[in-house]
Amino acid sequence: MNVNAVNSYSQISYLQKDKVENNRTMIKKTLSSDVFVPNSKNPTFCASPAYKVIDMSTWAGKEVYDIFAKTKNPFVGVTSDVDVKNLVKLAKEKHTTVNTLVMYAIGKAVNSIGQFRLRMVDGKLVEFDKSCMSIPVPAEGKPGYFNFSDYFEFDPNLDKFIKNARTAIDESKTRKGMYPSAPREDAVFLSHLKNHYKAVSNPNNGEGDLFPRINWGTPEKNGGTLFSKGKMLMPLTVDAHHSTISGYHMQKFFEIFQETCNKDLKPQSLKDKIFHL
Repeated sequence: MNVNAVNSYSQISYLQKDKVENNRTMIKKTLSSDVFVPNSKNPTFCASPAYKVIDMSTWAGKEVYDIFAKTKNPFVGVTSDVDVKNLVKLAKEKHTTVNTLVMYAIGKAVNSIGQFRLRMVDGKLVEFDKSCMSIPVPAEGKPGYFNFSDYFEFDPNLDKFIKNARTAIDESKTRKGMYPSAPREDAVFLSHLKNHYKAVSNPNNGEGDLFPRINWGTPEKNGGTLFSKGKMLMPLTVDAHHSTISGYHMQKFFEIFQETCNKDLKPQSLKDKIFHL
């Protein structure tokens, strides 16, 4: 899959700005914290979350933000191998795909770190309560082309997440238009590459584009399967605006992703073995 085409989804927040205003009405509460709560919902997959405006006079990240907010090339990317052996086994037990389980682990990591939920809304830096996800999927009747999936959100209940994510993805394959009906400022853009890559770079819009891009590859098989002390390794990339996300936050992302794979996504077969020891 063409990574440049895949991540052109970053343009949606600008190309469809008018649709945002028409599809999402924000109600401002009279609170000192400047909290905004949506009164409209995207039924089925992902309700628009509330957000709070960041107080720049007290925010600890202001100095870093001021340095990188207006740079010409503000994005920084980190690629690291992660161990997905549990996901490969659990996918068979759950009759789902490894990619769906990868998205579950990504969703948990993103929603555990506030910096991954920072966005620009009406010229102000805000932190959303949660982030939804979208990924390009093959478009039926258009060989070699794709649609961007409807937005779906992280649900700690794995079975519910699998159902909602797969439904959003499957229904997007037959949609006539390439994009969902309206963009979402809280979105994180995902992309799967069908190889075991070393690094990937994503196009971005520079200043004001705070949407993280997250890519992952596929562990190779036979003559290329990467095992290291019993680990099955898969490349995972985080590409993000440096004004809001630093190396520290990326490190935390990888730590939470791996912990989720090791603990939350442990296959039942391994749990049974541990129980009987």
